[in-house]
Amino acid sequence: MGLAAPVLDPDMDALEDLASAWSSLDGSATWSRGTDCDSMAAVYCDDDGHVVALEVRNGNISASIPESITALEELSWLYIKSSELTGSLPPALFTLPNLVHVVLSGNQLTGNIPDTVGSATGLQSLLLDANQLSGTLPSSLGSLSALVNLILSTNGFSGSIPNSLSKLTSLEYLYLDANALSGSIPAFISNSPGLKHLVLQYNGFTGQIPDSLGNVTNLEALSVRANHLTGPIPPSLGNCTRLIELDVGLNNISGTIPATLGSLRGLKYLYMVDNLLSGSLPNELSSLQQLKLWDTSRNYLSMELPAWIGSLTNMTVLSLGYNRFNGSIPEALGNLHKLTYLTLDYNMFSGSIPESLGDMTALEALFLDDNWLFGTIPASLVNLNRLTTISLSDNYLLGTIPAAFSTLTRLVYL
Repeated sequence: MGLAAPVLDPDMDALEDLASAWSSLDGSATWSRGTDCDSMAAVYCDDDGHVVALEVRNGNISASIPESITALEELSWLYIKSSELTGSLPPALFTLPNLVHVVLSGNQLTGNIPDTVGSATGLQSLLLDANQLSGTLPSSLGSLSALVNLILSTNGFSGSIPNSLSKLTSLEYLYLDANALSGSIPAFISNSPGLKHLVLQYNGFTGQIPDSLGNVTNLEALSVRANHLTGPIPPSLGNCTRLIELDVGLNNISGTIPATLGSLRGLKYLYMVDNLLSGSLPNELSSLQQLKLWDTSRNYLSMELPAWIGSLTNMTVLSLGYNRFNGSIPEALGNLHKLTYLTLDYNMFSGSIPESLGDMTALEALFLDDNWLFGTIPASLVNLNRLTTISLSDNYLLGTIPAAFSTLTRLVYL
């Protein structure tokens, strides 16, 4: 909150310059001499009349950050989100001695992160996501020993993760996704024992998932989706028992699914789609009772589908299509009463379609096509009154479509 006190002259000079540069911003007209701080839009001051925070959300600035902002020497909180900021980051910005939080997400900033970023040694949050920044990540980021949140998603950064980031031992949230980063995922990430979210998806990383990530036992979310990673899923990830989301999809990961993942009792989202995984589903995965979404489609898994999958009753999405599963579809799948999406297509399932699938009354999409299923279409499927899509083609089914299917009023694809 601002205070009913005048802003000190040096800060007022800076605010007036900002008001001139950002004249299109609603409320900037209040940044004028003689106006108390509590009457100024988006400005917050301390008891002495120093500006300590600027907070603009969804503004219409359509201009760059002027160098004059560096006259706000007590500024600790700079929050300008989704406000059409343009231009580059002023190098002098990071020399402000009291900066703690810099949030400039969702703007149109260009250029690189200046090396001077390392001067802001008290910085706890640096959020520059969803801009048009580019270049390599400066090694000076490693000087930010107090940094907790580093969010650089959805930009055009390239090159590798600098070794200096090994010094960020206070880091809890690291988001580098949706850039053009390359090289290997460094083992030194385990130097940040408090890391909770590590999101590296949609880059060009190569090599293997480091085994050392198993030492980051506070991890809650790990995503390396859509890179060029090879090698196995490290069994050591089973040590990360606080994981809620694990996403290794869209890579070239091979080998078998580690049985140790059964230790992730709190896991809710498991993505392994589009890799080179083979072998069977370890029985230890039956312990994942909190699982809501499981996508292991487009791999080379081969076995009879275990009945214990029917015990994972919190699942809403189960996608196992495009594998080599065989044998019959287990009756126990009918226990998945919360399931909305089931894909078992492009496998080698045989036998009949279980009547119990009609018990999955939340189901909206069912894909069983391209298997070796035979017999008739179970009449029980008429109970699936939320169904919009059902695909049974390219099997060996006999008889006619049950007449009662006409009551499935939401069905748009059959």
